[in-house]
Amino acid sequence: MLQTQTDHLTINEYQVLLEAVEKKYNELKRKSTRNLQIKERNKLLLQMMWITGGRISDY
Repeated sequence: MLQTQTDHLTINEYQVLLEAVEKKYNELKRKSTRNLQIKERNKLLLQMMWITGGRISDY
């Protein structure tokens, strides 16, 4: 039986994604509370997907 390997993120790719979120919101000229909330939300979503093994197609 032929099994296909599912692509997954490595720990390094995961860390790059988290850093990209940080960088995007740190570069904004307007440092509003709303932007801070969105940044933290996006990081939390990435962390939840990493910890639970969630896939984009699952959501």
